[in-house]
Amino acid sequence: MTGMPSEYMFNGTFYDCKSLDSTIPNNLFKTITGQPAKAMFYGTFMKCPELDGAIPFDLFAGISGTPKEMMFMGLFQECEKLSGTIPPELFAGIYGQPASHMFSGTFSECAGLQGEISPDLFKDIKGTPAYAMYANTFNGCSGLQGAIPKNLFGTLYGAPAEYMFQSTFY
Repeated sequence: MTGMPSEYMFNGTFYDCKSLDSTIPNNLFKTITGQPAKAMFYGTFMKCPELDGAIPFDLFAGISGTPKEMMFMGLFQECEKLSGTIPPELFAGIYGQPASHMFSGTFSECAGLQGEISPDLFKDIKGTPAYAMYANTFNGCSGLQGAIPKNLFGTLYGAPAEYMFQSTFY
């Protein structure tokens, strides 16, 4: 599949699959290429508490372009058994002006994730903050360790947006 992904493309694809007890395949979205779309991965694996293993570093490798509203909102929310570190290059193709709710709740309640958060995770997100862009992103990630990296949230500048960091590390 090539071209512009449609809005809500993988919205809730595996939502609430409580017995899905495998790892995420490395090439799951390999053929999805092009610009991001609004809410395209919103809640894709949300509420899959038995999904285990590490998040593949190249899961979204074919997606590149400017962030869209809610594109990764709740992506892995409540995937308690995901393990390993969050790959620094997971969102490498996403660059430019922030969008509202873009990473809201992305890793929320992923207690099994470990290690430090890479300073490069959101490195190419640059511009004026957007509404709730990082709200609850790492909420309940009790296995994450180390210091919060300098410039973790890219190079945001200008007036703050409402709820932009609400409960980010709660």
